[in-house]
Amino acid sequence: RKCPMLGPKPLGWSLTLMFPGMALWIGLMIVAGMFDAETTSEQIKALSKDGMATLPSLLLLVGSITWVVASVGLISWARGLSGEDRLGLSTFGLVFVLVGITASIVSNGMFFVAGEAAAAGETTLAATALELWGAVDWWGSITWILGAFLIAVTALQQKAANTIIVALMALGAAVGFIAQFPGLEELGLAGYPMTGLAISALGIQKLRA
Repeated sequence: RKCPMLGPKPLGWSLTLMFPGMALWIGLMIVAGMFDAETTSEQIKALSKDGMATLPSLLLLVGSITWVVASVGLISWARGLSGEDRLGLSTFGLVFVLVGITASIVSNGMFFVAGEAAAAGETTLAATALELWGAVDWWGSITWILGAFLIAVTALQQKAANTIIVALMALGAAVGFIAQFPGLEELGLAGYPMTGLAISALGIQKLRA
């Protein structure tokens, strides 16, 4: 089995940050009024109230950093699993997670631009940024959650962690993946938190080991 990029304690801490990172992102969407805004015009109207004021900007920044750190931990754990992974699922998984992180960073930048443009009354720029945000965020979400699923399946095969926790991670990731398709978006409210909680629980276990 290959050694993870991170030591046991840094790996544990980084994985533990997964659910808080997701919670911060959900908090940002609530504060920005995006959950109730279905069309682009409604999203622009919601963002135009405060734009990227102190709280939204703080949530975006801290949430993004937390998400990246936690995902690096997930990649490190996947690398540790790859040595005994004959099918290469963990390698595909870490690549998908890496692609998802990269896309998420870009989409977060687009969201910030949209918020600032909406607050300044530049509706055309805000609409364009929101369209780009939606497309890139979808790609980042579907690749990241697919990567998490592949890593969980590998961990189940190798019995690399608590079976119940890893099974919940796999189930949450499967639900989160399905939620990326039209008409099933609300499933993401169950899939992503379940995945995040499971990964954080794995991190806590590693810290206590």
